[in-house]
Amino acid sequence: PVTAEQAIRGYPPPQEELDLHGRTSREAIDGTRAFVDKSRYRGKRTLLIIVGKGLHSEGKAILPDVVEAELARLRREGKVMAHRWERGAKRRSGAIVVYLNPM
Repeated sequence: PVTAEQAIRGYPPPQEELDLHGRTSREAIDGTRAFVDKSRYRGKRTLLIIVGKGLHSEGKAILPDVVEAELARLRREGKVMAHRWERGAKRRSGAIVVYLNPM
């Protein structure tokens, strides 16, 4: 059996991008779910979701945690194979690379 890590090596670089800057938590959750569903339907394998680092937020950035939790739900549903922070760590990244399971 092939591990997720081995399968991801064969995936292309991000094929589509979603920018969630300025969105509310609810808009980010709904937007992420719709983006994943639409991209899977269109046969895409790798996505980039930009959540920002919260540099212009009042207080703590909320979108990184909200979107990461939604991607975990989508993984449990079998739509997402895996995701990783673009620069290896949440605090250094403003974007998440998402690897989709095919339909």
